[in-house]
Amino acid sequence: MINTDFLIPVPASDLRIGDKVYLGEERFGKLFTCISVSPIIVSDRVSHTEWTLKPEEQAYMPDPVIQFVYEYINHYETDPDYIELSRLMAVLNASDLNEQITDPEVIDNMRVKMRYLYGRLFIKARASAFK
Repeated sequence: MINTDFLIPVPASDLRIGDKVYLGEERFGKLFTCISVSPIIVSDRVSHTEWTLKPEEQAYMPDPVIQFVYEYINHYETDPDYIELSRLMAVLNASDLNEQITDPEVIDNMRVKMRYLYGRLFIKARASAFK
């Protein structure tokens, strides 16, 4: 399951060829690429699954900052900020499934800390890109 806190919802009618998107609940977990805008068609490059979308259908684009951070952490998985971020995401995902954490303030605090860690990772990623 994809954490939608870090995805930008867009109507399918706004997609351009080459855009990378996630789709609705039943299709989460796969990143699709827009290959046509009339009709709107997205394709999963791994399994070559194609979906035709209605213009009003919702798609979810990765936030460009978050995408940049993910590219950085793919190379630096031992970064302490990444390890803490992974731990928080695992706790929140498990909580979503098991309803272990029900206090909205605790959940909000965890999400704030996650955004802070993403910010730190973004700064590190940007610095490493210009070395």
